[in-house]
Amino acid sequence: MKESLRLDDFLKERSTFVRKVLPANSKFIEVEGEIYFNRVKDGYPELSGNFEINIKIPRSYPYALPIVKEISQKIPREERFHLNFITDPFTRVKIYHSCCLGSDLRIRALIANDLSLENFVSKVVEPYLYSVCYKMRTGKDFPIGELAHYDEGLIKDYIDLFGLQNSNQLKKTLFSLKEKKRVANKKPCPCDCGLRLGKCDFHLHLNTFRKLIPRSHYQRISKDLFGENN
Repeated sequence: MKESLRLDDFLKERSTFVRKVLPANSKFIEVEGEIYFNRVKDGYPELSGNFEINIKIPRSYPYALPIVKEISQKIPREERFHLNFITDPFTRVKIYHSCCLGSDLRIRALIANDLSLENFVSKVVEPYLYSVCYKMRTGKDFPIGELAHYDEGLIKDYIDLFGLQNSNQLKKTLFSLKEKKRVANKKPCPCDCGLRLGKCDFHLHLNTFRKLIPRSHYQRISKDLFGENN
């Protein structure tokens, strides 16, 4: 994890960030600092902004993804700005937990070729903060797109990511990904073309996703979205 993260390079390049001192047995590496950005997206205005953020990187990275929290309190603590909340078990009050940067697989696809922290911030965090600035200044939706909350948004995003047509195809795709490749390739293709997966070009697309995470991770995603027996 240390080599792929290239933490020292990140701290050298982004001098406002510091590594926090944590117990030796901590399951995280934690950095904190201020992001300054100036970005433009096709069809959208050039925007500048700065936010203080905290990034908790699991030591199991990249199997588990970093958790990003905006700590300068510039972002309104509202779900419409795509923030994650947890509910206090005693008071039942919602407490701000982290930024919702996108779906698990979408983030992994964005950083697959470069797992460094700098690439994660550049490809995932800064586009999110740009979108927050845009929404705060215009009241319009995120330029990078907005997902519905919870499973509805994840299903829609994964359908788009895999190039599918409906949730039933997604269910079958996740089932294929949680099986061994040689077993899945002998079964009907999830795209409903009528061919075996191994005979359809879709298997080449799925092979790129097999490299992102272990089969067990797809099994968990399938269970979370579609239930125990899917």
